[in-house]
Amino acid sequence: MGRDGQSVVEKVRSVLEAYIRNRTFSMGFAELLEECAVSRASLHRTLSDMVESGLLAQDEQGEKYRLGPLLRSAATLATASVSVPGVARPHMEGLRDECGETVVLAELHGQFVVPVLRADGLHEMRMNQEVGRRYQAHAGATGKVLLAQLPPEPLAELLADDELERLTSNTVTDREGLAADLRLIRQAGVGVTLGERVPDAVAISAPVFDADGRAVAALTISGIASRYSRERLTADALAVTRVAESISVEAGFRPPETSDLADPHSPERGALETMCDAAWEGARREGVPAGS
Repeated sequence: MGRDGQSVVEKVRSVLEAYIRNRTFSMGFAELLEECAVSRASLHRTLSDMVESGLLAQDEQGEKYRLGPLLRSAATLATASVSVPGVARPHMEGLRDECGETVVLAELHGQFVVPVLRADGLHEMRMNQEVGRRYQAHAGATGKVLLAQLPPEPLAELLADDELERLTSNTVTDREGLAADLRLIRQAGVGVTLGERVPDAVAISAPVFDADGRAVAALTISGIASRYSRERLTADALAVTRVAESISVEAGFRPPETSDLADPHSPERGALETMCDAAWEGARREGVPAGS
């Protein structure tokens, strides 16, 4: 403990917080003295120690202190660690343990979605989306959730030239139908499909955002239809949305204040229930082996 009652760590923290409050990389001694609750002599010793250790560096004139190489290296490492894939794994495993199904994190690349992380389901029979493999984005909740986040013009350009391939009898191949699905997903903030890419597959997906507010990935529960009931579609949609938001927040995203999807009377929940009803009824009509 120093003579002014503060430990060395507390003094260093006080200096670093001054840079954060002022949102600057460089400050002079007088500025720091005004900002930090330490004496002139104590601040001088603290700054000298921080320069010697690489936490700060002085300019050529010795008038300004800027953040040093050690802090810059730490900042680079911290930025990498809070990327979406960097923080997603434990959240994905927790969601997998909760729902029992395979959980996938996928990115949009043109007209395709590409899984980048996977937590395998707990059942012997489980979905197995291959990491690194390309899947058509228009078929299934994973791709639709990411397409729904695109502005209208880029989305129209992306889908303008090619026909939408039919992968199963439930695949939406007309653009008006796809546009309607994307509007519903945007309103709900989550996508639910059944049998669109694989006949007996359930996909329940929510967007994951980075610190800049960009939808950079989709978090998806990828399950087997025979293990699902109509009620479970809603329950897993709430779960995947909750976990996707947790990943987004840890990656630096600050979600806006919106209606709670968990509120059964909210417009978002109404859109979700409409989507789940349509997926369930479509699966029943096409003979997809969904549970009761």
